[in-house]
Amino acid sequence: MALACILAVEIPLSLFYVNNITNIEKNQIKNTDTIYINFIQENLKDIFLEAKQLALYCSSDYRIINYFKKENLLDEHRKLEAFTAYEMLRRFLSSSKIGSYVNKLIVFNEDNHSIQADARISGSIMDVYNIKKSPIWNMEKKVFHFSKDITFNNDCVAMLLPFDNMEDTYLYIELSMDVFNKTQNINAPTLNFSLLENNNIYLDKIFDYSFLEKQFTSMGKVNYFDSKVGKFNYNGIEYDYNYYPVVNTNFILLSTINYESLDESSQKAIYTTILVSLTAIIIAILLVFGLSSLITKRAYLIINHINKIKRKDFSVNEEIAKGNDEFSQIGQTLNEMGLEIEELLEQTKKHYEKEKKQEIAILQKQINPHFLYNTLESIYWMSKIQKVPGISKMTRSLSDLLKNLAKGTDEKITLEQELNLLNSYIQIQKIRYVEMFDYICDIPKEFMSYKIMKFTLQPLIENSIYHGIEPKGEYGTIKVYIDKQDNISYEIVIEDDGVGITTEKLNTLLAIDESDHNHKGLNSIGLKNVNDRIKLYYGNEFGLKIESKVNIGTKIFIKLPKEI
Repeated sequence: MALACILAVEIPLSLFYVNNITNIEKNQIKNTDTIYINFIQENLKDIFLEAKQLALYCSSDYRIINYFKKENLLDEHRKLEAFTAYEMLRRFLSSSKIGSYVNKLIVFNEDNHSIQADARISGSIMDVYNIKKSPIWNMEKKVFHFSKDITFNNDCVAMLLPFDNMEDTYLYIELSMDVFNKTQNINAPTLNFSLLENNNIYLDKIFDYSFLEKQFTSMGKVNYFDSKVGKFNYNGIEYDYNYYPVVNTNFILLSTINYESLDESSQKAIYTTILVSLTAIIIAILLVFGLSSLITKRAYLIINHINKIKRKDFSVNEEIAKGNDEFSQIGQTLNEMGLEIEELLEQTKKHYEKEKKQEIAILQKQINPHFLYNTLESIYWMSKIQKVPGISKMTRSLSDLLKNLAKGTDEKITLEQELNLLNSYIQIQKIRYVEMFDYICDIPKEFMSYKIMKFTLQPLIENSIYHGIEPKGEYGTIKVYIDKQDNISYEIVIEDDGVGITTEKLNTLLAIDESDHNHKGLNSIGLKNVNDRIKLYYGNEFGLKIESKVNIGTKIFIKLPKEI
């Protein structure tokens, strides 16, 4: 029933399509043929206009004219004038767009004096004599004609141009038939064209047009400033014809088109296409019915297994993974996904239980921070009352550090606040190491408002003390300053004159996290941790760079963005 409905719709549509597509194709071909004809006409116009301009340049050049003036024939400078005239002919020929198609370019007079340029065919002393014997001598001057070349008697196009104000002096230009190659090579399957002169046909493109001579004669005298369009019948076939004049010549461009053969071939092709399409539709419908039942069955199996997973049944179904098609790949993926989900749920459960145990342990060991702060505050005021400034100073610094540690290390603060925290840490370390090192901070005020992650500088200073100054066993110096900046970033440098770092360790220092191994500092933030935090927040172009020399010292460069 479905097939009958499709055919009932397809057949009328096909017939409608045949009629319309034929008309559309015919109009398109007519338009295309018109473009071809216009191109051919313009191409011929350009050829003969260029040839006429070449002839006019040569015939109007004063150096060529001087050579042929009778009063100069016995002049002692005649050889120089001859060479000059020859050189001008050669230059005009070489600069012309059609120069490669010129067989002969000769200037001569009735006294048989002549000069000619080096063209496709070499010159001969018989050339002037042959010109006067050729058909071109008796044809209309100043226009191109089909003729025979004066050397080999082959077909050519030639023109004889008399010089103005110089009697019996002429320019002869002869073009090879190769000049029409571009026109003849046009691929227009439905278009036939020829060039005619005085009812003689040249450049026949497809087949013998001799039958057109009679037809062309019956058209009457041609107006070379107009074109004609019409039809004629030949052997029962109707042809459309057009003919157009070609400027600077007596040539007619004649084109003929047989649209009846186009109609027949187009209809055969269209009917064949429709038959093949109908056959393909019938086969496709049968295949669709066959495949749809198979696809539906496989799809139901997939849906049922997905519903099982929704019910938290992650067991493997071997049936949905059979075969090598897309459904089997989906089935295999669902089986693997079910097992992975089951494993992930189990891991999540264990992880949750572990976290609960850790939270309980932390709560059991947790010290109330307010109790700790109050205790430190009491020690601070007791040391003030008892006039022990070292203890009060150390207690205040420790209290400030612990308060900031309790708030976490992910908070962003100004560089000024970070340096204040660093000062508290330095005060504690100076008391501990009994003024074993000096700390110098030289950062301009305009940098103090830039944002920085809390505890970025403290771990680096701590590293300088523990791994640079302390192993040295002598008084040392730690400097903090700005090294360089641009419009978007700046670099803070932490420099110490400690024991330095070996090349082997320097190459791995930022790649290995040592923060949790044998740590004896304020927090568990190591060099790698600081570097990773900076890159994570701001991008890979920011972070740490370390330079060090053994027994000389270490520089840590911290590149940061100018963030307000």
